[in-house]
Amino acid sequence: MHIFDRATRFHGGHAIVGGGSPLSLAVAVTARRAVARIGDGGGLHLLECPSHRFRAHSMFDAQFYRTKEGVAACRERDPIARLKRWLERAGHLHGDDAVAIEADAAAEVEDAVGFAEAGTLEPVAELERFVTMDEVPS
Repeated sequence: MHIFDRATRFHGGHAIVGGGSPLSLAVAVTARRAVARIGDGGGLHLLECPSHRFRAHSMFDAQFYRTKEGVAACRERDPIARLKRWLERAGHLHGDDAVAIEADAAAEVEDAVGFAEAGTLEPVAELERFVTMDEVPS
């Protein structure tokens, strides 16, 4: 199942396009259509760009169901690394720009984790609330 399959519940636009190549024509065209729709007052738009996962689901996942060669092939197709290389070759990413971007992202994640950990746990009776919905709340 894709996130895209649930997007219709949010009454917004939605599209799914291969995320393995962030510079592909399909991604560019789909993203531009989404931005135009939003700009024209079309509301929310979900653009799902799935790619291969090369990291484990968790620290306890030994990934015995995948070969090392398969993981290495996924790592070579990493869309973020490919985009970074393209930006560097095109002269759009200089020196320590990538290091600064990665540090900013890591700090944002750390802040979010801190916020979550400082919060209160949901009561057990509420754990399944909003997992699935028959109707979109107004």
